[in-house]
Amino acid sequence: MASTDEAEVYHAAIGGGKLSLKGIEFKKKKKSKKSKRKREMEETPHIEERTERASDSDSEQVNPEDMLTDAQKRYQKKMRERASETARKEVQITHRMKVEMFNHRLASLSEHNDIPRISAAGNG
Repeated sequence: MASTDEAEVYHAAIGGGKLSLKGIEFKKKKKSKKSKRKREMEETPHIEERTERASDSDSEQVNPEDMLTDAQKRYQKKMRERASETARKEVQITHRMKVEMFNHRLASLSEHNDIPRISAAGNG
């Protein structure tokens, strides 16, 4: 058995943690536990302050678009128009039409990039 002095020296050198070693006893500090009632009393003022802050900020809320410059507003408007146009085009084309367009594009490409077929038979 090791003495408490050795345990304190070892504890100071290594530090606290969840590692437990045989033969050395550490003095553990007990954590004070607050009662539920005290915790609830501490939490309720924070909640009330948050609701008060939220109600104050609602009356003073600023529209984010008011903070933008004219160029930024035009840019965002143009981007929304492009996104809606793209969506309209995508809805009009069916899957069958997409496959046909893809096959037509592949057929129009040169065969330069095609991978030649290789068979194991006869390659001796």
